[in-house]
Amino acid sequence: MAMSEQQYDQQALTKKVKRICGKFWTTFNIDSFQLSEDVRGEATSISCILSLSHRSKDKIKIEGTGKGMVDVLYSTMVRELAKEYISLGEYSFVSFEVAALIDANNKTTPPTESKCKVYLKIANSRGKIFLFEQEAFSMTAAALRVVQRALELFVNSEIATIKTYQALKDAQKRNRTDLIIEWTDNLADLVAVTCYADIIEREKKNT
Repeated sequence: MAMSEQQYDQQALTKKVKRICGKFWTTFNIDSFQLSEDVRGEATSISCILSLSHRSKDKIKIEGTGKGMVDVLYSTMVRELAKEYISLGEYSFVSFEVAALIDANNKTTPPTESKCKVYLKIANSRGKIFLFEQEAFSMTAAALRVVQRALELFVNSEIATIKTYQALKDAQKRNRTDLIIEWTDNLADLVAVTCYADIIEREKKNT
């Protein structure tokens, strides 16, 4: 299936963020996940341990209650991670959908054993919509992975922005016009993912 223009654009942005981050690209791992539902009260509670690859010794306890697993997982993870990655406050939860991937031509596998796919839409402060999707036999597993992938991109976009800003300042000090152009272009591309004004302001205060 051909990618949409939006998917192609998002894939290209992700590749650029990965290239800029290099060895500092951060992956998430979610362990000890627990889920409980208050059916009458329509409330979902989750608990898990989040670890980040570049600081694997630090474990972040994620706990919260909300209206549905995806909502509470996303909002509680953002709340904890935004203490360090301030740009996460620039994103807003738009929607999510779940689709059953039933193969009508497969007569040997019951429909109940089909995979499902979870679609998650997140908007940045400029209104750009990011679409993430993951599939699994378990809806819980698919939901965990899709939230994980979304936040990985946003956290790494902030890391890439900091690295780009630092490289640009270094190029300016060395009067390297070629590098100034390169890193300015990279910064312009990263605007499509995140609003970097607060990130750069923090970097200025730290230097």
